[in-house]
Amino acid sequence: MPLIYGEGRQKALSRLLKEIWESCKDGSPALPSMLSTVPYIRNPDFVDRPNILAWIREKGSLGKPTSRIALVGVGGVGKSQIAIEYAYSIGGPPSTLILWVYAGSRAGLEQSYRDIADANRIPGRDQLGGDILGLVRKWLRTECQTPWVMILDNVDDRSMAEYVDKFIPQNGFVLVTSRNEDAAAYLVGDHTNIITVGPMRNENALALLRKKLRREVEWDDGKASDLVRALDHIPLAVSQAAAFLNDKASKYSLSRYLDEIRIEGEKGGFLEKAYRDLWRDLTDFEQANSVVLTWHKSFRSIQAERPTAAALLSVLSFFDRQEIPEILVYISGARSHGFYHIRNISRDDIDEDIYLLKKYAFLSQDVKSNGYRMHRLVQLSLRKWLESTSRFTRTKEESLLAILEALPTPDQEDWIKSRVLLPHAEAILSFAPFRKPYLLPYTTLCHTTAYYARAWKGHQALQGTVKTAATRTQTLFNPKDVLALNCGFSLSWLFLADGKYNEAAKWARQVLEGREIVLGPDNLDTLSAYSSLALMLRYQGKYQEAELISRKARIGFKTALGIDHPKTQKSNNILASILLFQGKYKEGEKLFLELVNAQKRVLGEEHPDTLTSMGDLALTYGDQGRWKEAEELGVQVMDTRKRVLGEEHPDTLTSMGNLASTFWDQGRWKEAEELEVQVMETRKRVLGEEHPDTLTSMGNLASTYRSQGRWEEAEELEVQVMETRKRVLGEEHPDTLTSMGNLASTYRNQGRWKEAEELGVQVMHARKRVLGEEHPDTLTSMGNLASTFWNQGRWKEAEELGVQVMETRKRVLGEEHPDTLTSMANLAHTRKSQSQNEEAISFMKKCFKLQKQILGPHHPNTESSLEALNRWQVDNLEI
Repeated sequence: MPLIYGEGRQKALSRLLKEIWESCKDGSPALPSMLSTVPYIRNPDFVDRPNILAWIREKGSLGKPTSRIALVGVGGVGKSQIAIEYAYSIGGPPSTLILWVYAGSRAGLEQSYRDIADANRIPGRDQLGGDILGLVRKWLRTECQTPWVMILDNVDDRSMAEYVDKFIPQNGFVLVTSRNEDAAAYLVGDHTNIITVGPMRNENALALLRKKLRREVEWDDGKASDLVRALDHIPLAVSQAAAFLNDKASKYSLSRYLDEIRIEGEKGGFLEKAYRDLWRDLTDFEQANSVVLTWHKSFRSIQAERPTAAALLSVLSFFDRQEIPEILVYISGARSHGFYHIRNISRDDIDEDIYLLKKYAFLSQDVKSNGYRMHRLVQLSLRKWLESTSRFTRTKEESLLAILEALPTPDQEDWIKSRVLLPHAEAILSFAPFRKPYLLPYTTLCHTTAYYARAWKGHQALQGTVKTAATRTQTLFNPKDVLALNCGFSLSWLFLADGKYNEAAKWARQVLEGREIVLGPDNLDTLSAYSSLALMLRYQGKYQEAELISRKARIGFKTALGIDHPKTQKSNNILASILLFQGKYKEGEKLFLELVNAQKRVLGEEHPDTLTSMGDLALTYGDQGRWKEAEELGVQVMDTRKRVLGEEHPDTLTSMGNLASTFWDQGRWKEAEELEVQVMETRKRVLGEEHPDTLTSMGNLASTYRSQGRWEEAEELEVQVMETRKRVLGEEHPDTLTSMGNLASTYRNQGRWKEAEELGVQVMHARKRVLGEEHPDTLTSMGNLASTFWNQGRWKEAEELGVQVMETRKRVLGEEHPDTLTSMANLAHTRKSQSQNEEAISFMKKCFKLQKQILGPHHPNTESSLEALNRWQVDNLEI
C-alpha cells in the first residue's frame, strides 16, 4: 500500500519539495552561443585508444563531411566515452556544431532534439503539439549555417535505427554507438564504416585503473594486472572497481578486492542468472559477469553504509535512464527515506545519498541541465537484483508514486516541467500491470501523461493506453475515495483536450461533488475542481452555471492564497473569459485589468503570462467595438513579444493573428490579409503545414477572402483546411466541423444554395450529436442554416429555425447575450421579408435598445440594427 504520512510530516515533506521545485532548473533554453549539446564534461581519466580515434578522425575528415560511421561493441566497453573524447577533440564552436543525441528510445530522441532546438533557439521549438523531430531535421538540412557533427548514442535495435534514420539529414557527419551490428549497419550503410570496440588491451586497462584510483590505494603492479584480467579489461567494470576501492581505501587492498570478487564469481546464484538474462545476446558471458560482479559488490557496500541511497537508486532504475530531473530524484529520495520510516527529511540527507551514488559511479550529472543519468548496465543489473530479492514490484510502485507526485496535474498546465518529466512517465507506464491498490495511481498517471503527451506529440499519443485507462476509471471510481477523485479529475481534462466536452463536464462534476464531501468546500483541491468544472461548462456553452461556479472558485482562492497567487490569477482568467462569452464585457474587462495589474506587479510587464493577459484584454476591447484601444494594446503586445520572444515565436504569431482579427472587424481587409498571410507562411515554415495553428491561420485568411467577395480563393483554402482536419483530427472534431461550416458560408455567399444547405445540415446534425443540441456552436449551425433558407425565400423554414435558435439562446445564454441579440435581429429580418412589418420593427427596436445598452452605440452590430430600423420605419410610413 502507499505510505501514509502523518499530517505534520506531510506538511514538512511538502515544504521540502516546494523548496526543491523552486531551486531546480526550469529547463530554460541555453544561450545561442552554446553550439554543443554534449551533456558530459570531458573525462580527465580517459585512456586513449589511438587506433579507434584515428579511424574516426580519418572518416570524419574535412574531405568527407557527410559520412556516417559506427562504433559497435558490448555494453561497458567504452563506446560512449570514445565518442565523448572525439566530440571534445574536434574543436567545436564556433567552427563546428556538435550534437549529442540519445537514440536508445523515441522519448530520448525527442528530448535530445529539444535540447538542440533550445540551444540554437530554433523558432517553433516551444509550440505545443509541434513536430520537434521534423523541425530540427529541417533546420539542420536547410537553415543551419555551421558544419555539424551528430553523435547518435545507444542505437541498440534495428527498429529504432529505422525510426531515427527518418530524422537525420545527409549534410553532416554522423557517429553512431551501438551494441547491435545490424542496427548500426542500417544507419551507416556499409560494414566498412563500422569498427568493433572490444575490451581494452591489458596496458590500457591498467592505465585506466591507475588514473581512477586515488593515491591512498596501495598500488601493486602484479595484483593490478591480475585484477584487470579478472575484470576482462572491461572499462565499466574497471571504473566501478576503482570507485569501490577509493571509498574503502583504508580497508581494502587490490589483493583483498580481487580475492573477494573471485569468491563471489564462483558462488554463482543470482549473478549467473542475472548476467545470462541481461546479456543473453553475447557469446562471451565472462565479460558480462565482470560488470555484474563489480556492480553487485559496490551496491552491497552502499546498502550497508546508506540503505536510503540504495533505495533511491532502486526507485530511479524504473525511469528513463537519461535526463532524470533533480525534482524527480529528490521526490524519489524522500520516498526512499519514508520507506525506512525516517521522520525528519531534509535536503541535505538526500544530497548525501546522491553524493554516495555519484562517488560509486552509479549516477552521473548532466553539465547543462543538472539532470542525472545512469549507465544502462547499472540500471538493468539493479532491476535484476530487485527481481531476485522479491523487491521488484514494491520498488516499481514507489517509482509510480514518485513520478505521479512530480508530474504537474493537467489543470496546472506546467508545460516546461511536463516536457522534462514525460519520458520518465512513459517509462513507468511500460511496467504495467500494477497491483490492485496501485491501479488508481497508475490510471491517473495514464490520463495525466496522455494529456501532456498529446499537447507535445499530437492527438494520437498514447491512444491505446488512454482507451484502457478510461474504461478502468469507470470501474474503479468511488466518489468517497481521494485517489479515485484524482483519477477522475485527470480524466476530465483529457476529455477536454480531446474536444469531448460533455464527458469532460460529467467527470468534472462528479469530482467536484466528491471533493466537497471528502475534503470540504474550502480545500484547495476542491477549489481547483470548481475552476475546472466552470471551464468545461464554458466549453459546453452553459455560461450561467459556469459563471456561478467560477465565482466560488475565485473567492475561495483569493481568501486562501491572496490576489497575487497563480491559482487566483488563473481563476480570474477563467471567470473573465466566461463573462465575455455572455457579453458581460464591462465586468470581464474589469477582471482582466485586475489580472494584468497583478501580473505586472508580481511577474513584470514583459513576462509571457502578463503579455497573454494583455492580449486577452485587447480582445475584450475588440468585442465591445473599441477598435482603437484594441489595436493600440494589440500592437504593444505584438511588438513586445517580437522583442522578448522573437518574431517567429508561437505567442508572437498569436498576437499578430489577434491584431489581424481587429483589422478584420473594422473592415480593413487589406491590412488584415497582409498580417494573416505573414502568420500563415511563418507557421507553415516553423510548425508545418498540418499543424492545428497553421490550419487556423489558413481558415482566418479564407474568411478575409470571403469578406472581400473573393469566393474562389476562399473556397480553395477552406476545402484544403477541411480535408486536412478530417485526416488529422477526424471528421467529427469540433475544428473540422468549424471548417465545414465556413465552407457552407462560402457556398451561401455564392448563391450555391443546395451545396450550402447539404453541408450546413451535415454540420448541424454532427454538432448536435457531438456537442449537444444547446451548445453555442450547434446553435450557430442552426442559425446559418436558417440564413440559407432565408436567402432562398423559404421564409417559413427560416423563421421556424430562427425562433428555435433565439429561444434556446435566451434560455441558455440569457436575453442580453450578443448571440441572442444576433438571433433577434435575424428573426426581425425574416419577418420583414414576409411583410410582417409591425412585428419586424418591434423586434428590431427591442434588439437595438439592448445592443446599445450592452455593446455600446458605436458597435457595428448596433449601427447595423439602427440602419435597418430607420429604413423599415420609413418604408412602413410609405405603405
